[in-house]
Amino acid sequence: MIKACSEAISGSRTKLLAVTILTSIDQNSYSECYCEKGTIRDRALKLSDIARESGAHGIVCSVGEASELRERHGQDFLIVTPGIRMGKSSDDQRRVYGPDDAKKAGVNAIVMGRPVTEADDPKILVQKVKEMLK
Repeated sequence: MIKACSEAISGSRTKLLAVTILTSIDQNSYSECYCEKGTIRDRALKLSDIARESGAHGIVCSVGEASELRERHGQDFLIVTPGIRMGKSSDDQRRVYGPDDAKKAGVNAIVMGRPVTEADDPKILVQKVKEMLK
């Protein structure tokens, strides 16, 4: 599927990202859901290798795996991290990190949906995050 998408966008400016393991899945639910004995980290590494070999420009992964994936795939491989929160998460996200953690991990972009849309003042929150990422 990734190879076919890569071929379809060849020559365009479109970037193809592949998802590793959703940030709403923790190790317990991963083991139950996928009947896997390995770790999320190991699976994310394997999936990132497959994505790169198949022509993806990058991946969507947890900040928890991002720095190792950055080292493994280099600076030209895009890394986008969802599950970014400013504190403890009370929603469905299990593997959450702060914007500062994402910056340290060397990610290219963060995804912050509900924390922004549900903030008392989204504009102030976004400004705070931008300051943290400078």
